[in-house]
Amino acid sequence: MYEPDESPSGRTSVRRWPVRSVPLLMVVATAVALIAQSALASPTMGQRAAAIGGAAHRDDPATPPDGMTWIEGVITDQAATGQDNVNVEAWANDASATAPAASALTYGGDPNDPASLHGFFLLEVPSDHAFVITFSTVNGQEDGDPFRMKKYGNGLPVMFRPASRAAGRIRDLGTIALARQGTVVSSTKASLGKGKVTPSKRATLKVKVASPYVSDVAGRIAVRVAGRRVVTKLSRSEHGTTTLRLPRLKHAGAFKVHATFLGSGTVKRSSAKAVKLHVHAHK
Repeated sequence: MYEPDESPSGRTSVRRWPVRSVPLLMVVATAVALIAQSALASPTMGQRAAAIGGAAHRDDPATPPDGMTWIEGVITDQAATGQDNVNVEAWANDASATAPAASALTYGGDPNDPASLHGFFLLEVPSDHAFVITFSTVNGQEDGDPFRMKKYGNGLPVMFRPASRAAGRIRDLGTIALARQGTVVSSTKASLGKGKVTPSKRATLKVKVASPYVSDVAGRIAVRVAGRRVVTKLSRSEHGTTTLRLPRLKHAGAFKVHATFLGSGTVKRSSAKAVKLHVHAHK
């Protein structure tokens, strides 16, 4: 069990009108009224200083009631696009719990403001309890939206310190990227490196794998040429593009090079159009 850090700047984040919020039964009507009043008084989403997932925050006079914590963050897909109408739940760390302590749909800013961001969520929970936070769920189960269920911190309960440490607390969980249901499409392209290739030299091949739903595709890439096969791993840190050295070919001639992304748990397999490698004889 652990406690997430404070907002990086030490200031509160901009909050907006949540589509839905179901606080604990112990939250009195006065606290609900305070939240509604502060949300209406907040400026437009376009005034938020941070991009999605960023750490910058601007001052906001709204604060949680004494003894309560606001859990906030941003839900995106794997292409870093904010997603509205994704349900977020906070479950008490109690095996007998039959309903979430609080839940809310993600939401966006002013629809008339093109700079408004999307995917924000805000939950209110008591500060002296531990909670398991789930995304894309209804009553802790897959809810049928385009995204897979996910638990914050691999399901480890999150503890928010007692109210004696601070009156009202704010916890920013940052950006949570959700994978779409099933596997999403991908495309693969391959191109040979420049330079003359002879039987004594190895050619290089650049392979790029992309998907409209994933910013940095990762997985294995297989390359075949002249009956030989090379497999390499594409990591997320390579941002979808990797360069590998082909096997040394002993004979001069023209050879077709085939590159295939073998797929992953979230992205489908795809193959590049074959490229022709010319191996020149020694002069």
